Amino acid sequence: MNDTFSQDMEQALYEQKFEPLPDDDSDDEKEGHLPSQLQPGPLEPNASQVHPDLAGLHIHETSKVEFSRDDVISVAPKPRVHRQQSLANHTLQMFALSNGHAPKKGFGVFKRQGDIQPDKLLSFSKKLPEPCTKNMAKTPEKVKLSLQIFKNITGYMLDRKSSKKPIGHFNKLASNGITKDEAVRDEIIFQICRQTCNNPNPASVVRGFKLLALCLGTFPPSKTLKPALSTHLQTQEQKQTGEILEWITMCRETMEKAFLYGCRKFPPIPTEIAAVENKKPVSITVELMTGKKIKLQVQSQTSALDISETLWGHVFEDLPRIDDKVQYGLYQEAYWKDKFLFSRILSDEARVMDVVISWMRAGEKTGPDMHYRLVYKAKYFLYGFLKENALSPTGLHHYYLQGREDVVHDNFIVPESVAVELAALSVQMDNYDPEKPSVQELVDSLWEHIPQSVIHPPEIEKRDSEDQSLQEQKELQDQTQIRSFKLATEVLKTRSSKFKGMPPAKMQRLYLNEIQKLPHYGAVVFKVKWVVDAKVGDWDFDRHTLKNLKKNTNLKKLPKDWRIGVGERGIIGMEASKSQVLKKHISLDIITSCGSTPTLFWYIRGDPRIAPNEKDSQRVVVMETGQGKTIEGMINTYRTLPHNKCKYLL
Repeated sequence: MNDTFSQDMEQALYEQKFEPLPDDDSDDEKEGHLPSQLQPGPLEPNASQVHPDLAGLHIHETSKVEFSRDDVISVAPKPRVHRQQSLANHTLQMFALSNGHAPKKGFGVFKRQGDIQPDKLLSFSKKLPEPCTKNMAKTPEKVKLSLQIFKNITGYMLDRKSSKKPIGHFNKLASNGITKDEAVRDEIIFQICRQTCNNPNPASVVRGFKLLALCLGTFPPSKTLKPALSTHLQTQEQKQTGEILEWITMCRETMEKAFLYGCRKFPPIPTEIAAVENKKPVSITVELMTGKKIKLQVQSQTSALDISETLWGHVFEDLPRIDDKVQYGLYQEAYWKDKFLFSRILSDEARVMDVVISWMRAGEKTGPDMHYRLVYKAKYFLYGFLKENALSPTGLHHYYLQGREDVVHDNFIVPESVAVELAALSVQMDNYDPEKPSVQELVDSLWEHIPQSVIHPPEIEKRDSEDQSLQEQKELQDQTQIRSFKLATEVLKTRSSKFKGMPPAKMQRLYLNEIQKLPHYGAVVFKVKWVVDAKVGDWDFDRHTLKNLKKNTNLKKLPKDWRIGVGERGIIGMEASKSQVLKKHISLDIITSCGSTPTLFWYIRGDPRIAPNEKDSQRVVVMETGQGKTIEGMINTYRTLPHNKCKYLL
């Protein structure tokens, strides 16, 4: 598969942005009775809106959502302590006094700002003349938006006649919550709480807390509103019973996760909305390196870290943690017509439902030939486990399978002679019968054992073009077939002479011992744009730019696309389209600190005791990447190992 194509598909998947929905609400009915299809009841997704190729979800093109009844693992978030808030200092009434908005009183020149009445501001109403919070009363646009929010809330709760379905009203709220600022999010949450207080209709209260659970599963409250909302939900838990109590409990749990991880990237899909409405999880599938598929029950706020922690306890109980972190992480892999494109580790805070939705959105452009899957693979590699034979049989087998996948997918640059020996080991592992496979059988499955770069060396790859004539294509196929036959013969010969009858565990160790000699084995690879390598004093850490663009010590005159590998040995640079190593490892013991923003990652290396004007003073390396937080977390975790502790800070 063309490297440029793989990069383009990876970039297209990760640069997706959600566009806000239009602000109009023209389909709302001004008069008439409530449409029959909007009577109270669970929301159900429209089958035509559900993508038929949503990997791992039990969705069918012509049917409604089906929830798995098989034995599955329920992913529970890590337990967190709910501190009892002081009812005197953290209540919605106190929030209203400080942040609420009161309509003006009087007429003409005598018009003045009214006094805030918290109990009135926090009481069910069929009309909303002005915004509830002062931040939404600052501009005409926000005033208009707050009134639209009220219409969407009352439309969802069926307190107002509307031709729009409840799911449409929620989609509008979710769109505003994701694309607008925290003032809008607080207004949405505050208005929902208002409509559930002193509401005379119990059915409307249930729908209000359903809506609150859906919204909190999409975006969090601000730091100012969060403690007041938490106290409000605690108070309501003590007052309510039955179904309302169940929804309040769900709101509390969801709020904690939302506040920890922030806004979702995309609004929930109909499948997810229906699951929340029915208080049921969604089933997704995660694969292990062994090929085993595990079904997991997830919620709106289930993160990659939640899944990693859950699977760790079921698969690798005997492996130790590193700085209280599990050694494995969740990856997503992409395939084009069953051909591997790329593998990318997910950040701890990535919501798994956002990942799945991104596949659906990408599929609308790429068509059915693109396939994705979630895979549970090693994130932190420790060489000591291999040297000291500390890996359990399960851990050894998974390390072997992941190393073999990296070799076959050309994540490592492997010389042909080494590739043949590794292929001989993997063939023996897969076929312990010495009579199998035959040369021709191995030719047909050679891609499972040997890198494509070895089967198609540069001199052949250059000729592989769509502009070839039929004759040229035939010659290329013949040349590839001859080379594959030659390689298969060498592999079987090596297998017979070196590995016949060898125990599987020993072969796995031989395989790992060989590939760990490669400079970037054990490193997780990230796509970056290397922009600055300068003395620390030249970089403005507040504005994230060089202090003087004309006079500085930056060695990178133009941004350059790179890939970096982060592992136990340090940071290593690689050429962007291939995995060829361009630099030696930057040892972690000379890195004094590192940091990140949503778009940048940087690290500082060198002795802080050397004066800034000296030749060997500290330098900062800055890269553009959307995975800075993950890179920073991995480096800091590896730096907790004794041999990686900074030698300048001892």
